[in-house]
Amino acid sequence: TRRIINDAANHLAVGPAYALMGGASFVFTIGFIEAQSCLRPITGEATNAIRLERFQFSIRYALAQIVPSIVWATSPSEMVAAKFGYNTKMLWGDAKPAQFFLKKNGLVSLRGAIAGSVILSQVVSLTDVMLQAKMAFTERILAGREPPLHDASSNFNNGVALRLAGEESDVTGYSLGRDYKVFPIFEDSKRASVQALVRRHGFETEGRKRITFDDQKPHRPVFWQVDDGRYANADSWRGFQIPISWLFQMSQTDDKLLVLEADATSGMADAMSFQSINAEDLDIDLYEVAQGFHKLQELLPSHAPPHEVLRLILVDSQASVRSGGGRETMAREYINELGLADVVIDSRSPLLNAITHWLDEASQQSSSSSFSIPFFRRKTPVILETPNEEWFHSIREAFAPLGYQIIDRKDAKHLDMPFLVYEKSTSDTLHTVKQLVERGIVKPDKICALCAKFEGANELENLGLTNIKTFCSSLIYSQLIAWVRQQAINGKRSEEIQRMLDQDMGSIMNFFS
Repeated sequence: TRRIINDAANHLAVGPAYALMGGASFVFTIGFIEAQSCLRPITGEATNAIRLERFQFSIRYALAQIVPSIVWATSPSEMVAAKFGYNTKMLWGDAKPAQFFLKKNGLVSLRGAIAGSVILSQVVSLTDVMLQAKMAFTERILAGREPPLHDASSNFNNGVALRLAGEESDVTGYSLGRDYKVFPIFEDSKRASVQALVRRHGFETEGRKRITFDDQKPHRPVFWQVDDGRYANADSWRGFQIPISWLFQMSQTDDKLLVLEADATSGMADAMSFQSINAEDLDIDLYEVAQGFHKLQELLPSHAPPHEVLRLILVDSQASVRSGGGRETMAREYINELGLADVVIDSRSPLLNAITHWLDEASQQSSSSSFSIPFFRRKTPVILETPNEEWFHSIREAFAPLGYQIIDRKDAKHLDMPFLVYEKSTSDTLHTVKQLVERGIVKPDKICALCAKFEGANELENLGLTNIKTFCSSLIYSQLIAWVRQQAINGKRSEEIQRMLDQDMGSIMNFFS
């Protein structure tokens, strides 16, 4: 509300405000002249006290006429004098001469005309300016050009992570929906997924209850927009300043923590396909992440308290970074070499771990670690239902070292084995699962839905199915990011957090389960 009022005031300073003040001044001046006509001529000696009283009455009378003039009304002189304790004998009273009525009626008509046309029209203009300011504020929110609010009393503004989210980030959508306080930076404000986040989270809320007077217009900035390839440009961040209250309070010390995150996964339907990719094909490339992290650290106010910084990136560690000479470097190695981030979450490892753990249970095998597969273990067949041949081969290659042989449903001798379903969309996946279970083709405890989008992760219940295992990449990633953030708040150094991710992923995933 304060920003809307300030925006309106900036427009009023050169428009309706001057006209309104001018109109009110004319009406006041006419009212002052009118007050003089209401006074009897001074007889005898005129003392300073008498002159001061007459002057004060004229001022009071003129001010009292401004509002009534809008509807061509008049506050009687006797009423004004009595209200403020002036001597009514100085007024004409009932002995008004004819010229008094002529002069007074003319002045009343003049100030009524001015007030009705000028003041009233400017009041309407003021209302219009306020509405325009509110619309402009809403448009800036929708376009990602309204800076964050700096209200430390709001629950939204205490401990907030900033996340570079590329063109779209389903992980971020899930995080916001789980009340993880995240402020994303997107590249394309017009994407349907980004606008959906504004509709869901652009309203002040108290707990789970929405508080708003207009369900169609957001009242709170939800994201910031930066064009692709312009993260290092100062104009991309003009007007943006990180509220000091967004710094996290570390639990073991009085130190503060600035949390910067980046989601470099695709955010698309192929999130769980385990396909090999090149670093230049990432939704937000590593150069943009480095530039964005650097700029964000400069956007804290100069009076911000001393603080530490956590730079976290979610990326496929095996994505290849190619040099001009044809050399290839893995993304993880490249990030560590140039110090682009403090902690790297591999987008493959948690998904492989979670799915393999379920496969072990579904195939009635026990394993203390999903990645410790005895060399003599015979590969366990697993059916994969997918329409995409590339996905089929990449998933088969990913699970082969873990002791599982991915096969097509038509190649299976029977269907009493682990059955993975991964269609082109989450909705397609869930409806395929529904049909396979309802028609008795696959047992409920043998089937697993692989979902890339969080919106359909809980849709099985709406379809009337329960006890069906579902893995959602966005949910798993969001939990891991929140876990890393909490470890840093608890005082763990980034090196220790990275070691835990690399060596104890199974334990971390079991904790989430």
